[in-house]
This record gives sequence, C-alpha cells and structure tokens, in this order.
Amino acid sequence: MKLVRKERQGSKVKKTYDKPQTPYARVLASPEMSDEDKAELRATYQALDVVQLRRQLDQLLDQLLSQPADESDVTMDQTGALEIS
Repeated sequence: MKLVRKERQGSKVKKTYDKPQTPYARVLASPEMSDEDKAELRATYQALDVVQLRRQLDQLLDQLLSQPADESDVTMDQTGALEIS
C-alpha cells in the first residue's frame, strides 16, 4: 500500500492509502514510463517462468553454501534467510 495523502485533524493525522498493487502494476500505471518501455516490460514479465527461477535460485544458494567460508560464515536459518556472521 502506498501512502497517498496525510491530513491533520487536530492532534491526529489521518493517512489515506492507495489500493494495494505490485511494483509491476504500479510501473505499468505510471504516466512517466513510455509505451515502448511498458511493452518491453510486459514481454519480459510474460517470459518469466517462476518454477525455473526458483530452481535456479535454489541451485545458486546451494553453490554459495557449499563454498568454504573466508572471513565470514554464511548459514541459512529455519526460514530460509541467509545469515552472515
């Protein structure tokens, strides 16, 4: 949600938010972006394969975690987030 406006009502501040949108949808709705750039972005977005991206990400993480650590030690916590100590 993106903050659209703040209004002061006495000691309180009323915040008005825009409807929730993904960054992709927000960029497409932006008047600052040319139609050519929007068409290129749409083509790139449609060409994405989420399953393939996930496999690629998992493979790269496995490679990263299998490398010996130098000065820092990289581990993965229970949520899958990387921790560097």
